[in-house]
Amino acid sequence: MKDLSNETMVQIQKEGASFLQFRQLKEKEPELLHGYTMKPLDFQWGEKFDQSFQTLQNSQNVKGLWIKTRQTHSDHIRVIRQEEENLPQRLDDTDGVVTNKTGLLVLTTFADCTPILIYDPKKHVIANVHSGWRGTVQTIGKKALEIMQKEFDVKPQDCIATIGPNIQACCFEVEADVQKIFAEKFSHLSVWKDCIMQKGNKYWIDTAKINKAVLAQMGIPEENIVESHICTKCQADVLHSYRAEKEASGRSIMFTRLQERR
Repeated sequence: MKDLSNETMVQIQKEGASFLQFRQLKEKEPELLHGYTMKPLDFQWGEKFDQSFQTLQNSQNVKGLWIKTRQTHSDHIRVIRQEEENLPQRLDDTDGVVTNKTGLLVLTTFADCTPILIYDPKKHVIANVHSGWRGTVQTIGKKALEIMQKEFDVKPQDCIATIGPNIQACCFEVEADVQKIFAEKFSHLSVWKDCIMQKGNKYWIDTAKINKAVLAQMGIPEENIVESHICTKCQADVLHSYRAEKEASGRSIMFTRLQERR
């Protein structure tokens, strides 16, 4: 398998699973486990999910409590506290999870949309967020951070935010109606002109850069907002991409698990 490691991400092969990790978050092990899975793992519900999940558990040497979001391209975020019990394994109509619960494996699926993780190592709180283009327009990453502030007294300046593999500006082509939605929402950003390219009646949008700018406005230091610089469509031979594979596309996951501090 090709190696997608770069200055911000490292590719790991372990116990039959291939996954990408952010170097800046990998430094937080063993307090935090995280990763973005690669093919052939496929996390759509059904037999493929069961097989892939078993492989993932073996690779991370984790058993026990886990949840998976069922995303609807909304800005709906679920808060899970340390003391909460009897959690369902599937969170319906949920595009983000904010939690301080240790031992909980959180799974969020992707096939071109933008994975956002926000981690506060001081409070030991994490947000695991699915931000499609609709979620980006609804600033779900910002809302996750606001929830972290309100519910767990998180300080943005203490946070590390990562923007995982997604469909990059080179491949995220949209029509004028979608471009108009983005322009109405984000044209005030100082980086807006760098986030959009036009050729005739076609537009290409950099959602990773938009999400980064929104999180920076919230007070996360720019050096703590890390992009993957990996395009899922360009790398569709090893990453799931709906734009490349249409209905045949499987799903990758971004997984997180807070560990008990020693």
